[in-house]
Amino acid sequence: MKTGYLTADLTDPKQVIGEIHNGQKLLPISRISESSKRFCTFGQVFIYDFKENRDGTKFMLSIGITDKRSSISVKISVLKETLPEPKKAISVGDVIIVEGSATRDKDRFGNILDVSIRASAIAKAKIVHRADRAEKKRVELHLHTKMSALDALIAPEDVADMAHEWGWPAIAVTDHGNVQAYPIVAKRASKLGQKIIYGIECYFVDDTARAVFGDGDALFSEGSFTVFDIETTGLSTMNCGITEIGAVRVEKGEITDVFCTYVDPKMHIPENITKLTGISDDMVAGAPDEAAAVADFIKFAENSVLIAHNANFDMGFIRKVCSENQYGFAPTYIDTVAVSRYLNKGLKKHTLDSIGAYYELGDFNHHRASDDAQMLCAIFKKMTEKLEGEGIKDIYSLNREMAKHADPKSLNTNHMVLLVKDAVGLKNLYKLVSSSYLDYFNKHPRIPKTLLNEHREGLI
Repeated sequence: MKTGYLTADLTDPKQVIGEIHNGQKLLPISRISESSKRFCTFGQVFIYDFKENRDGTKFMLSIGITDKRSSISVKISVLKETLPEPKKAISVGDVIIVEGSATRDKDRFGNILDVSIRASAIAKAKIVHRADRAEKKRVELHLHTKMSALDALIAPEDVADMAHEWGWPAIAVTDHGNVQAYPIVAKRASKLGQKIIYGIECYFVDDTARAVFGDGDALFSEGSFTVFDIETTGLSTMNCGITEIGAVRVEKGEITDVFCTYVDPKMHIPENITKLTGISDDMVAGAPDEAAAVADFIKFAENSVLIAHNANFDMGFIRKVCSENQYGFAPTYIDTVAVSRYLNKGLKKHTLDSIGAYYELGDFNHHRASDDAQMLCAIFKKMTEKLEGEGIKDIYSLNREMAKHADPKSLNTNHMVLLVKDAVGLKNLYKLVSSSYLDYFNKHPRIPKTLLNEHREGLI
């Protein structure tokens, strides 16, 4: 029988107090109301308490039960001779069947309390756990326990029990940023003969602080650069499309050409996007489709280094179109957000308009690809002038200096799962975790890429 998220076998109940009558209707906890009379329900005990009445002839039992979707309080009084050992009669974790009626009590101040059950009989039932009936058992490589705050409810000791019960050959424990579950899981697993894979879901930071993606190199004063921006129907490359591409070609520090085109994404442009960008369905009607527009852009940007603000977003959409149309396009590109974080450490925000205001470049029509590209071109020129003033005159030098001065505590974190392969890996993981708390903690315990590379042996 199932109620909420709890399944139990009610066919052979063990009577605890009174006698459960099979004829009573069975109500899920969520359907019990103040008017519910003479019914049965069942749930798992999560609170159990008892005390004697004033004359010492009865025990007053208070029980909290849950079906893991809804919960309710159960109260019953029983003569001492009927239940001489109440402590042993019911335990937290037991599944009990309760017969009774709903009621609303009052506290000692006269306030009406929530609906509870005034029970007349209680019996124990057997919980039915989920089972893995697959012929080929899985190996779970990513699992949190309750040592991962706000991420999981399962206790570490239950992980080994669950894997053993389901016949899994192994199971990985990968809590967020900590290894506190290891001793508990290891102790339980050794008794069961269950294999545990030790791991962690760490807060990884790339302290090589890349602003440049690709292997190209060029002098800022002599190279060919294409500064570009795109507008889209949304944020996801999976189900959104390009609506506009704007670009500026820069040769030896001077603008030599401009590229701008609307793009028909072959889908409706949402009203909120039209409000943000000013681009509507009517404006892109009859424009080149994504394949044609991106092909023209590739031709425009040929033999140049691409420059974009939050470049991975723009390049994600370009790559998608290239992949769908078998375009061979793998340029070197620079993300000006990362460059600004390196150069303009006093700025709280590194949005295009914030950087434009910082460099006193005036107003522009934000969220239009052509205008954004023009503004970014001016920003990039200011950035390269500042870089050259610090002795950074080419892309290679920019990469080297950014990696040298990166602060892992101020960089964005990404989740990464690390699994231990052997004893050397376990020792290295402990070193990484210790350092993440003692040396690199800022909101989260961070593991920098450079530190991970030092202690990579034995880890997957």
